[in-house]
Amino acid sequence: MCAQLGFFQNFLILEMFLLAVMAYDRYVAIGNPLLYVVIMFQKVCMQLVAGPYLYSFSVAFLHIVVTFQEIYCGPSVINHFYCDDVPLLALACSDTSLREVLIFIFAGFNTISSLTMVLISYLYIVAAILRIQSAKGGAKHSHPVVLI
Repeated sequence: MCAQLGFFQNFLILEMFLLAVMAYDRYVAIGNPLLYVVIMFQKVCMQLVAGPYLYSFSVAFLHIVVTFQEIYCGPSVINHFYCDDVPLLALACSDTSLREVLIFIFAGFNTISSLTMVLISYLYIVAAILRIQSAKGGAKHSHPVVLI
């Protein structure tokens, strides 16, 4: 129970934040192509990858600790494909309000923050692309064509 729940939560959170990091990387590559190597040097790349790994592991570990603090009674069979928080809450005999609040807070924070990072990165990418096209368009009309 513990391993499957921990891996599921860890990889779910990790995927969301790695997608946000990838969106930021694409923004830097498109918005500042000449400064990409300066901005995204190896130490920054390692930090951008290590941050989501550490965060997702710590949140999954916190959920596992809270899961083991609860008392379970009745059948120990979950009629689901994988072990998740909601089916485990149904098996608990003890008060699950702390766990429900943690699930709500972390799920909301993870979803909103990663989605916000992705959307902001892509808005900056669209703005950078529009600036490039408008600069090229202005250059076309600045030089008159003379036919002889």
